[in-house]
Amino acid sequence: MKRFAQIFAGLLLVFILLLVGLVVFFPKEKIKNLVLQKIQEQTDLPIQIKDIGLSFFPHFAFHLQGFAVGGQEHLVFVSVEDFEIRSGLTAFLDKEINISDIIVQKPILKIYTKYSDQVSGDTEKDHQNNVELETKTHSDSEDIGFFITNFHIEDGELWIYDKNDQEEIKIKDLDQSLTIKLTPNKDLEINGKTSITEVWSKHLHMPAISVVMQNNLIFQDEQQKLVINNSTFTVQDLPIFLNGFIQGKEDGNVVADIALKTEPTELSSIFQLVPALQNQDWQTKGRFAVQGRINGLFVEDDFLGSFEKSQTNLLLTLEQGQIANKAHDVSFAPVSLETTITPLSIKLHKLHLASKNSNLDVTGHISNYLQEALVGLTVKANADLKEVQPWLDKKTVSKLKGQAKLDLDINGKIDIDQSTVNASLTLQDVSLYEPNLKYNIQNFSGVFTTDKNQTTFENITAQIEQSDFAISKATFSPVQVFLDEKRSIHFDVAGASKYIDYLDVLPKSEGASAAEKEPLVLPDIFYRLDGKGTYKIAKARYSGTDFEDVITTFELKKGKLRVNPLSTKSFDGSFKATGDIDFTPKDRFPFDMTVAMDHISLQKSLAFATSVESLVHLKQSLSANVFLDTKAKGELDPFLNLNMQTLSSNGTFSFKDANLANHPVQNKLSNYLSAAEFKEINVKQWSQKFNVADGKLQVNDLKINAQDFVFALDGYQSLDGSQNYNLNATLPEKFKQNIQNKIPSQVFNLFVKNDTGSFVLPFDIGGKYNSPTLSLNEDKIQKQAQSNAKDKIKSDLTNKKKQASKDIQADIKKKAAPSTDETKKKAEEKTKDIGKKLKKLF
Repeated sequence: MKRFAQIFAGLLLVFILLLVGLVVFFPKEKIKNLVLQKIQEQTDLPIQIKDIGLSFFPHFAFHLQGFAVGGQEHLVFVSVEDFEIRSGLTAFLDKEINISDIIVQKPILKIYTKYSDQVSGDTEKDHQNNVELETKTHSDSEDIGFFITNFHIEDGELWIYDKNDQEEIKIKDLDQSLTIKLTPNKDLEINGKTSITEVWSKHLHMPAISVVMQNNLIFQDEQQKLVINNSTFTVQDLPIFLNGFIQGKEDGNVVADIALKTEPTELSSIFQLVPALQNQDWQTKGRFAVQGRINGLFVEDDFLGSFEKSQTNLLLTLEQGQIANKAHDVSFAPVSLETTITPLSIKLHKLHLASKNSNLDVTGHISNYLQEALVGLTVKANADLKEVQPWLDKKTVSKLKGQAKLDLDINGKIDIDQSTVNASLTLQDVSLYEPNLKYNIQNFSGVFTTDKNQTTFENITAQIEQSDFAISKATFSPVQVFLDEKRSIHFDVAGASKYIDYLDVLPKSEGASAAEKEPLVLPDIFYRLDGKGTYKIAKARYSGTDFEDVITTFELKKGKLRVNPLSTKSFDGSFKATGDIDFTPKDRFPFDMTVAMDHISLQKSLAFATSVESLVHLKQSLSANVFLDTKAKGELDPFLNLNMQTLSSNGTFSFKDANLANHPVQNKLSNYLSAAEFKEINVKQWSQKFNVADGKLQVNDLKINAQDFVFALDGYQSLDGSQNYNLNATLPEKFKQNIQNKIPSQVFNLFVKNDTGSFVLPFDIGGKYNSPTLSLNEDKIQKQAQSNAKDKIKSDLTNKKKQASKDIQADIKKKAAPSTDETKKKAEEKTKDIGKKLKKLF
């Protein structure tokens, strides 16, 4: 430091005298160019000087205005609005330079770290020049001292940008006023004040803070030692008093021994440093104090390692503290804290917080936290959760109330999944509102315990809107497993509910009304569950439909659910299913199920299963009790609707007490046959096999027996409403006259047998469901007429053969009967002739 002072004093004297001569003999512009030249010799950065000036009366003053070095494309940018030195001329005629003022206005330093890799240190030549300059100045100014009454900086700024040109550190409004004196024994004394109204770093995660430094420093040159005498360092309103020294060693290492302490400071000053607590609703009292010592040898090449070995420690205390939140009518008093911080550990001797209905006690430690930290923590709390609410983020949990008791012990590594955790949490009558999912949870109670083997939930009860939940006991993996996103959570659970409404438990999106159907979005933790359970629900409501006595035994593994079985009563009957549903695709849910329905009301079930109704179109026309057994594969959409296009199903359905009325095909047939009785058909029972694939419902040999007629149906209908059926209607004899005008008389006489009471009329059904087409199947009628004609000819031939035999027996004297072969041949020719005539008629 001695050499620095001598260099500074000598150079300053020479520089001022030189400038006086330059003003007398040279114009100001030449002085400006000479200064630029000399400075430019020291750096490659661009330099600007707006103006240079000297004045002699009433005091000597030197001005350097508009000075700038570097720019945004360099590592640094330095600018000064005005640099001024004031002094009396007689001060330079003695062996001591006495400068009254050095004033620096608006100095700005900006550092762009993205260019830091392009900058290297001094070259060997630069180093030699510096040594020569230092030696020369030392010898020339051996007996010259200096005194600066006021070294003043106004509105200084420091900006440091990261490699992406984002602000990393900023210091604004730097004001400094110092007195600098070189004592007779060549020590440098610095006294004065430095203040910064805004210090900000993005790594601190806190708002900008103010800093004030009251300096009382002596630099002892021969010992290379900085002595700190009762200096203060104030952050916001918290003053820190410093005493001690920092001494440099010849090997480049540093010895430090600094005692620090604070006067008891109001807790409100600490709260100003925490953004979450900066709220007008908060009121704080209490005296916060810090006392400690930094003592050790700090090695230049291993600062962190030597810091760990130092005797540094800080003791933080808070006594008789009070914290209140007037908005929530919560007050904590007393609040006590005592903790010791060392380079290798933090020991919490005491943290006690109490209110009217709550208390918290914490002790513990964290050690070796600069490497692989170890933690030991004991927490005991009894809390009225209403008093805890103000401390929580309202975006996560709000409207919190109830009682909680916590006993917690954590020992191990700082990562909790590598620690031993023993905890017991008892909740009673807890109510809360979860804003993100819009869950309004009430009457939440239960006991939660965890250790290294498992986590247990016991006697859990809760209510979400009108839905209630009760779990007598559930066992899960230890709590550490929950925190490891890559591990499965094993469980075994049993529970029951009196009533559950799907809309109560389904997360509601922003702006959605309570009645809107929302897509099912399962949390990520659902896909880590691996276990089994049973659950019973007395009544459940989904999509406006009630299901009673819901009982399920289930297994869940990584988003794949197996029910074995799931049973319920609904639609005036019962439902049972076994099989798998896969929730892992998230935007669709494939299933493979065996389903049995017993005595289900068809109309009620189709009103619920609208996707099925879109295929069968029976809700408005068929009233019946349904019995169904099927094996089905397909997909549910995110709203839990059945995707009929993916459905593949084979099974059997049967109806009891069926009433089929005003079906479009039914009405078409009734009008065609002029038979009003066909518009409503009552069937006691029928059974039918069916197949669903590729969006089509396929039925074969469907038969409806009603009164004295039978309808047999084969074919399919599709999701687009199209249909293609073959209908054979077995009608009684009374309908023969209704269709005589539909069929040519020659064909009709052959098609309808006169010796039978009923006949079968074939139809083709096509078109759409709402507008079907109905037509006679002419090909079948033709074939049936031809078949009937054959049967009649064969019958006539048989009769003739019988009559011929009788005649032969009666009159053996008469001629022999015509050859039967000849008669048969004639009959065949006649049949062929009839077929040709029938084709011509159609």
